[in-house]
Amino acid sequence: MVVRIRLSRFGCKNKPFYRVMAADSRSPRDGKHLEVLGYYNPLPGQDGGKRMGLNFDRVKYWLSVGAQPSEPVERLLFRSGLLPPPPMLAMGRKGGPRDTRPIDPMTGRYLTADKPANGERPKDSEGKKRSKSDGSDSNDENLSKKELALKQALDQITTSFGKGSIMWLGRSTSHKQVPVVSTGSFSLDIALGIGGLPKGRVVEIYGPEASGKTTVALHVIAEAQKQGGYCVFVDAEHALDPALAEAIGVNTENLLLSQPDCGEQALSLVDTLIRSGSVDVVVVDSVAALVPKGELDGEMGDAHMAMQARLMSQALRKLSHSLSLSQTILIFVNQVRAKLSTFGFGGPTEVTCGGNALKFYASVRLNIRRTGLVKKGEETVGSQVLVKIVKNKHAPPFRTAQFELEFGKGICQETELIELGSKHKFITKGGAFYSMNGQSFRGKDAIKQYLAANPSVKEELMMKLREKLLDSEEDKGKESEAEAVDTDPTGAVVSSDTTDEEEISARERERDGERLKL
Repeated sequence: MVVRIRLSRFGCKNKPFYRVMAADSRSPRDGKHLEVLGYYNPLPGQDGGKRMGLNFDRVKYWLSVGAQPSEPVERLLFRSGLLPPPPMLAMGRKGGPRDTRPIDPMTGRYLTADKPANGERPKDSEGKKRSKSDGSDSNDENLSKKELALKQALDQITTSFGKGSIMWLGRSTSHKQVPVVSTGSFSLDIALGIGGLPKGRVVEIYGPEASGKTTVALHVIAEAQKQGGYCVFVDAEHALDPALAEAIGVNTENLLLSQPDCGEQALSLVDTLIRSGSVDVVVVDSVAALVPKGELDGEMGDAHMAMQARLMSQALRKLSHSLSLSQTILIFVNQVRAKLSTFGFGGPTEVTCGGNALKFYASVRLNIRRTGLVKKGEETVGSQVLVKIVKNKHAPPFRTAQFELEFGKGICQETELIELGSKHKFITKGGAFYSMNGQSFRGKDAIKQYLAANPSVKEELMMKLREKLLDSEEDKGKESEAEAVDTDPTGAVVSSDTTDEEEISARERERDGERLKL
């Protein structure tokens, strides 16, 4: 026997009244009445009657033995507290105060004392008002359903993939500004726009031989060690000079060094270290020296088409995910090769090793080139280096920085500060004399020695320059955003499918053409 708890209507048409009863659903028509459990009055204001009267003990008994309440009875039992609320109502709904108007359980419509229940049509004005209110209620209901569906989807994603797999961007606890590590060059930090190299990103440093690529990478390691971080140097070229690293400022006792046998071993080692989340800087020197294992096992002279490019593409797909979960800077030092397939005048004549994958995954790309030599008498003591920021995802690209590299010492910060201080009037220059803080120095070497011997004065000058240059950069950024809509300041036309090197060469050709016209 299947028992259902249902309502049975009796009374006049305008004053509906219902009995709550248990019945056998297999019987014909309304079924065999087994027991009357109570009554329900949708209009309690009439005749002074109560709204509902139920024998709770008997209702609980029939529910315990498997009786199935009809939908109108479910609503009554929910209001009386005998049944839990439906799932949609249990999760909460956006809206105003709860509507307590009586409901006809057979039709699910509202009943009021001043509105007849015999289906009479209201006046036109009342109908219009009701239609407008019904429309606004439906909009609120649709909005709440949309928000509820989004909440359920977010909960399902979080349950399936873990906390943090999806989040609100503005409400997340991530850094609003990307943390950085200084490059060791004050002018290069200013040119990068954020004060250094961004953490958790890929950085590529490339250029011709003996241009200072490894020196800049070692300076980044030294700056990270000053902040208490651990660093790794993957020496694929097997050519690292520990004496030069110590002269630059690297603490070699706390520097991890790896000299892998093949490219797969090097990149697997890098992935393991980054996944640990314990290292701050990883330098791979260089991409051109990452030899695939298949090439090592082959014979000398065998052709291996794009094997290194495939290796780098696969490795960067894995490393980009590992970097997103850590705060490690991954620096790839790269070499350049002559591009023999250049057609036409003015095309790029050089290309980097390892394919194009590194160009896309890198957030910052630095092109380092030697522009001159630094001589002391007849002796060459260093070189002038020009760094072009070919790609920058955190600030405007195509900026340049110039500094000196002293052989056996690294970047000369004192020379940078003297040149920038003279340009921005913090240091007064008159002939061969330099004046700063009321003191006069004869010759550039004298003021360099003074700054090197007084770190506090050097730090004070750096703070003044940083404040002035960063403020001016913000003002220029606002002006450029306002002017970018109307005009292109460079005037160079670059196609959408060109690479970073081709775009720079196009801009340089434009400048050369203007000089020839003059």
